[in-house]
Amino acid sequence: MTINRRRLLQGSISCLAFGALGSLSGCSTFLSTSNLKPDPMRVLDLPPGFSYTILQKKGAFMSDGYQVPGRSDGMASFPGQNNTLILMRNHELDHRQSDYSPTLSSQTRSKFYDPDGYGAVTRLVVDASSLQVVSSNLVLAGTSRNCAGGTSPWGWVSCEENVDAGHGFAFLCRQHVNKLSEPIRLTSLGRFNREAFAFDSRTSISYMTEDRGDGCFYRFVPEHKNKPFAGGRLQAMMIVDAPAFNTKNNAQRYVDYQVVWVDIDDPVSEEDNCRFQGREKGAALISRGEGLWLHNAELYFSATNGGLYEKGQIFQLTGLDQPENTLRLISEAEDESALEFPDNLAVAPWGDLVIAEDGPWTDFIRMINRQGRVTTLARNARSFKEITGVNFSPDGSILFMNMQHEGLTIAIKGPFKAYSQTAPENREGTWGRALSS
Repeated sequence: MTINRRRLLQGSISCLAFGALGSLSGCSTFLSTSNLKPDPMRVLDLPPGFSYTILQKKGAFMSDGYQVPGRSDGMASFPGQNNTLILMRNHELDHRQSDYSPTLSSQTRSKFYDPDGYGAVTRLVVDASSLQVVSSNLVLAGTSRNCAGGTSPWGWVSCEENVDAGHGFAFLCRQHVNKLSEPIRLTSLGRFNREAFAFDSRTSISYMTEDRGDGCFYRFVPEHKNKPFAGGRLQAMMIVDAPAFNTKNNAQRYVDYQVVWVDIDDPVSEEDNCRFQGREKGAALISRGEGLWLHNAELYFSATNGGLYEKGQIFQLTGLDQPENTLRLISEAEDESALEFPDNLAVAPWGDLVIAEDGPWTDFIRMINRQGRVTTLARNARSFKEITGVNFSPDGSILFMNMQHEGLTIAIKGPFKAYSQTAPENREGTWGRALSS
């Protein structure tokens, strides 16, 4: 494998930074990614047998005349008609980063949530076989910093990572709407610096992360299961017998923590204090809760800079239909050659966890299979900027992703399941041990 001067310098700096913490053991970006084939186009390095297709770029004109906004972030795919797939895609824009925002367009703002908001959600329809773009359009506009979100039976739920006046909410975006529509604000889910969303169809309970260093992990319990976003209770997660438990410094791997939930009395407070309300009642601290995904009654979420090395943690929450849930730390980043600053995540249909990194140096897509093997699937070969929006097509044959800084939406094809079983392992995994202990 050819290593250019830029990558050599990057790897050296990463190792030196880690060494400053007192250890150089296992610090090798190159050893853990030697299975990746350098991309001659310097977009995305992938293993042999994998390929990528650039679906759309920021600035391109969509079917409705708007340009594709920049800073693409959280994303999910839905089955469409006539062998199509529908991608619902966030754009994390505000007045400081207004990259092709619809707010800059001369078109009408009558359906904008906030006429001065720069954030947006777009819809991209592709042929499931050829990956040719069928159509694309703006769905939601006038929001702010649409970061992550999640799926529901009624469409994509987009979340604002911003608590400016009138913002900090979740919005329902229906996947079949082919034009800019009136915003559907889910006020009952609360107001905070929200990141991602997951919905449990068995219970009609919604789960949400908060991107704050002293954030909480939330759920919304509706009064009526058939009205999941109407009246109900916003609650924060609490560890039994450990009030205000700091998961960043104190959570131990392979340990089961019993969970209960405390009510947030003023969930739409203008003071951005849901986490403080929760902490007063004993809610646990989650350090920068970001990626969130529900799979087979197991909920996974990342704490991007949690852990003793402040390089990230991944948690699993189970027993979601029981009075008490169980929280388990299944992975903690200790070495950038294995995992660093996990952000967006998704679960493959067969159960493997896919993680997008958001660190200061080269960012990767990592995989953790059910046996706990940690492998590297892809590398951003264009810049040191983050990878976002990872999600699988419903049949698991395509992994979709965004390169946020570059404004690229990409589809990856390859033998994902086989690869996670046979690829070179970054280091001894922890996930399988955690699940089977």
